[in-house]
Amino acid sequence: MTLKTRTAGLLHSLQAAVLVVLASTAAASAEQAEYMGAGAIHSPYNCSWPTGVEMTRARYIPAEISDGDVSIVTLNFAVGGVNVYNFRGGLSQRRNWRRGMGRSIWGALYFMGTRPSARVLARQEAVYNSTADVGASDNIRLRMRIRNFNGEAGCGVTVSLMLRHLD
Repeated sequence: MTLKTRTAGLLHSLQAAVLVVLASTAAASAEQAEYMGAGAIHSPYNCSWPTGVEMTRARYIPAEISDGDVSIVTLNFAVGGVNVYNFRGGLSQRRNWRRGMGRSIWGALYFMGTRPSARVLARQEAVYNSTADVGASDNIRLRMRIRNFNGEAGCGVTVSLMLRHLD
C-alpha cells in the first residue's frame, strides 16, 4: 500500500469520526438548554489549590429546563484542568447542602474520591433584581459554595459565575 493510499484511508476514517461526533453533539444540544460564561473561584479555605482567586470559564446545564434530572456545572481553569460537578435536581438558592458527583481532568480523567457538596448562595437574573426564572432569563448570576472542591477533602471555595443562555 502506498503512502498516498494510506493517507487517503486515514483521512476518510477521520472525517467519518468527526461527522459522528458532530451528529451526536447536535442531538445532545437539542435535548438540553445550557448557559456559558465565566467567573471566579475565590475565598478558599483548607485548600492546597487554589490559594487565592482563580478565573474560570464555565458551562451550566440546569435540570429544570433540560431533558434530565441532573444539573451540571463545568469549570475550565486557566492552568489547564477541568472539573465537572453533577447534582440531582435544580440548583435553586437554599440553605442546605446538596451532595453531588465530581470528575476532574488534569492530564487524565479522575473521579473525585471525596464526593463534593454544594450550597447555592444566589441564582439570580444578571440585573440582580429577582430570583432567576431560568426558563425565561438569558443572563443569570450563579454563586455557590463547593465543599471537597477538586476532590480534596475539607477544601471549600466560592464560585461566582455570570452566564448567558445559548440558543
